[in-house]
Amino acid sequence: MFGVRIKFVFKTGRDRSLDPSGTNLVEAAAFEWTDRSSLAPAAPEPDQISRLVRRAFGMRKYRPRPLPHAAMELLDITESDDVGFEDISNVVERDVTLTAEVIRLVNSAAAARDVPVQTALQAVQRIGFVRIRQVALRAMTSIITPPCEAYAPTFEALHLHAIATARLTRKICRAAGRPENEAFLDGLFHDVGYFAVLMLLVDVYGEDVPPLEDSWEEIGRIHGRIGATMCELWELPAGIREVALARERPTSEVEKVVALAEHIAVLGGAVHPLPVEPRAASLLEGAATSIGLSIEVLRSLEEDAEELVAEATKGFG
Repeated sequence: MFGVRIKFVFKTGRDRSLDPSGTNLVEAAAFEWTDRSSLAPAAPEPDQISRLVRRAFGMRKYRPRPLPHAAMELLDITESDDVGFEDISNVVERDVTLTAEVIRLVNSAAAARDVPVQTALQAVQRIGFVRIRQVALRAMTSIITPPCEAYAPTFEALHLHAIATARLTRKICRAAGRPENEAFLDGLFHDVGYFAVLMLLVDVYGEDVPPLEDSWEEIGRIHGRIGATMCELWELPAGIREVALARERPTSEVEKVVALAEHIAVLGGAVHPLPVEPRAASLLEGAATSIGLSIEVLRSLEEDAEELVAEATKGFG
């Protein structure tokens, strides 16, 4: 019964809250659950929230809106030192929405000079790398941070934590002389399980989302598996899925890089919004050594953490 209703709510077109007649499907489904099931009651207890999350993701019944993959690629390639305007415009042109947004943004700023642009390349050359990243990030966050006043502070903190970790992941790869393939995206999606839980609850409850203070401990135990499932639903690369899955016990070198990046991010003020135990110094030093990062460089990154996070999150707040 639960599986049918999840499909009903999450597979009803672009606007998942309304059907063609204007009926609010989220409210209708929540009412139906309240009357007939304990899986999604109107005021759920912590164990009921956990049960809802486990069933939705464990049975693969939740279907989130698709990610704009062109925006993901833009976020990744604009961090590279050897990317050019044509490379970026080629990515922009693969997504009609991104192309329209970039051209609209440039033309609105250029209206006073009466010099409108007509192509993605012209727009990219005018707008620059920083603004392109902001457009791409806005496209991403419109999907992964649905409007919800109650959860807005948590979404915002998760968002800045993810951005800081993503950029620091790439920085640590460079410092350790490691390949940077997917480094930014590995860091960006390392906590996607938390985003997934929040997205699910907003989709089910709308603005009447339940408080989560008493549920975070349980969500923290399962968010790695939830994150891995979300990566599959979004068809993200396998390496990103493994990073999401191995949040608490990083074993591969990529996972250790992300763990170190998150450590620096938290030291620098991009604090995780949820209760997280700090990793022991010996584990961090072991991770650094195993990826070829000297302890001296690790200490330098720790000392400069606030400056590094400020630089990493500039323009993304």
